Amino acid sequence: KKAAAQIGETNVLLFCMDGLRRQDLNEMPKLTKIFEEKGYLFDNAYSFSTSTYESLIPAYSEDTDLRTEYYKKEFVAEKDCRFLTEAKRQGRSIYFYTDGFHLIEGEGVHYSGTFQSVTEKWWDFILDATEHEHGLYYLHETYESHFTFSNPYTKEKLISEGTAMLFDYLPQKGGKLRTNYEQQHLDALNYLDDVVSPFMDQLKCRTLIYADHGNLVLKEDCTLKEVKDTNLTCAEEWIRIPYIICSPEMKAGRSDRLISIMTLNEIVISMLNKKAYEVLEHNFIKLARSELYNPDFRYLYKMMGKEKYLLPFEAFIFANGYKIVIYSDGVAELYLSATDERITDQEQTEKLIEAVHEYITVCPLEKLVH
Repeated sequence: KKAAAQIGETNVLLFCMDGLRRQDLNEMPKLTKIFEEKGYLFDNAYSFSTSTYESLIPAYSEDTDLRTEYYKKEFVAEKDCRFLTEAKRQGRSIYFYTDGFHLIEGEGVHYSGTFQSVTEKWWDFILDATEHEHGLYYLHETYESHFTFSNPYTKEKLISEGTAMLFDYLPQKGGKLRTNYEQQHLDALNYLDDVVSPFMDQLKCRTLIYADHGNLVLKEDCTLKEVKDTNLTCAEEWIRIPYIICSPEMKAGRSDRLISIMTLNEIVISMLNKKAYEVLEHNFIKLARSELYNPDFRYLYKMMGKEKYLLPFEAFIFANGYKIVIYSDGVAELYLSATDERITDQEQTEKLIEAVHEYITVCPLEKLVH
């Protein structure tokens, strides 16, 4: 902790907590207290997709066009990531603690190259950052925030297979949820809160805290029939994320303006240059997901009669409270974003499509049906 306190404020840290929902901060009182005391919190922030690569590859490369097939990439080239290019231009030492994957490929970047627990990553970050006054560090906590992985706080039956909760509904898994995943998830959050907060509390360097996407956590007695349609695509808990800037320029504060992880490059570049990030007004933000090919998902969706939700889609969240989901077959569905309630309003649907038509890449505009 003493070493963490000595890290210079000109260093910049990106701390991504994989699969952490915005609402999960309510169960992490220690980190929340720290964030509220020295961070600028965005209360209405969204991921770009519902999985790590499909959210972060677009966020780091600023490519949201499904026609480029960005979702097939395993990393972003240095030249396509503006914040990494800027860090290199400034001559910063660059360290990534991202297990066996890189996400961004850059010459001269120091990669951990091996699986590490979140505490091992923080240990290495602290050791490296105390040696460099001018560094960029990317720490991606991959597992501890997920109910599907082991944690030392769960005392009851633990299911830790590392797969989607929906797979419990497969016949070979018994056709129902096998344990209290809500409690298991809460235990995971409590553990992460306890092990990260002592270090975060000491940091003075500029830091961006975020998640790549949210997650789906169902009640123990939830049946397959009770799973909402949006839980199969882009329910709020899948896409609302924590998004927090800690920097001398931003100071403590919060915003309820609509914002997307697609602003990440601008925020990081502002921190690299010791400037405040200008919080803009967005009328809408965009999300997307490619087609689901996983055979277990395909089996479940077919069993539910929901094969349509396997299709690629783009969704647009509006500041006025609407969410529109457009599928590759041209069908558009309208929802109230706060509740994920499906609504039928032809006039409103047409109005929203008109507002975003130039950003639609999932299907030709002439194919739209609504």
